Amino acid sequence: MKEEKIRMEAEVKGELLKKKEERIQIERASLKMQQEKVADEAARLKKYADALRGAIPKQTNDPIEVVAFFRNVERLYADFKVPVELQAAVVKPFLTERAKALVAKLDPSKSTYKDIKDALLREYKISAPMYREKFNELVKTDDQTYCMYVSSLISLIDGYIEARKVNQLDDLRNLLVSDRLKIALKPAVLRYVLSVEAKSDKGWLEPYVLAEVVDDYITNYHDPVAPKSGVLGMVGQT
Repeated sequence: MKEEKIRMEAEVKGELLKKKEERIQIERASLKMQQEKVADEAARLKKYADALRGAIPKQTNDPIEVVAFFRNVERLYADFKVPVELQAAVVKPFLTERAKALVAKLDPSKSTYKDIKDALLREYKISAPMYREKFNELVKTDDQTYCMYVSSLISLIDGYIEARKVNQLDDLRNLLVSDRLKIALKPAVLRYVLSVEAKSDKGWLEPYVLAEVVDDYITNYHDPVAPKSGVLGMVGQT
């Protein structure tokens, strides 16, 4: 009986050692795969970084140039077929120190190229109204050629159209008409319209929808302070 017990204990120990060895082999294989993956990603990153080093200009702090910078980067990404998972790493060396500092503060789980772009556009206060204002106010400088000036104008109008989520010609026409209508509004009415637009999906209202909002506002308000009954759930005073 004693010999049998010793034999069984030896078998159990042998089985445990075997399982431990198998686990060690699996861990080694997993580590090797991870190292190979990291080496492969590093090699791929270097390949694309080297290819784009002379093509991507350094970013500047000018809001207009920031927009043009990202447009140029995305065009090159498409031309060179840069994988999505490498795009953030490729663009980082071309950012300004201010931009790099902002990117360093991003949540690691939210640091894709799109996350970086969105964060920088917020930092530089790039918005649809900014595009429109810059487009309307931009003047040619003495050190610019007219081709450079036109390029800046196109970047701004493209940014405005994209920010307003315009994809079709009819949408562009409606956007231009709505913008023109808002120019004709009195400040109090315009403030109300902008508050309504801020809650819409596209950030702006189509012309007839906008016109109805304005007409309803004017109908329900006989002066800038006291609303008529029925507006905003308020009861008219007698």
